[in-house]
Amino acid sequence: MILIKNANIYAPNPMGTKDILLGGGKILAISNHIDAFSDTKIIDAENKYLVPGFIDQHIHLIGAGGKHGFASMTPEINVTDLVDNGITTVVGLLGTDGATRSIKSLYAKVKALNE
Repeated sequence: MILIKNANIYAPNPMGTKDILLGGGKILAISNHIDAFSDTKIIDAENKYLVPGFIDQHIHLIGAGGKHGFASMTPEINVTDLVDNGITTVVGLLGTDGATRSIKSLYAKVKALNE
């Protein structure tokens, strides 16, 4: 169980400062005050925002570019780049570079991100 205390919640509309109880990968309760159980991990979110995960519906997970030569190619995305920006769901695209990138590489990257 995880108890997030004092979070400024947007779900997606503003709900104000609340506590959220999580368990089994789900939100179990949202309330003005929730008491912790003995084995509950507590996270103090005072002065922080809690929002639903964002969806990026056009992202080149294994890099992009290359239309203007190898120097114009961009690198693969890291999971921390996504999560640090609140992105929890993506639609990965291959792009125009079929010479150095493949659908198999994109599939492998999606599987790795899911893990």
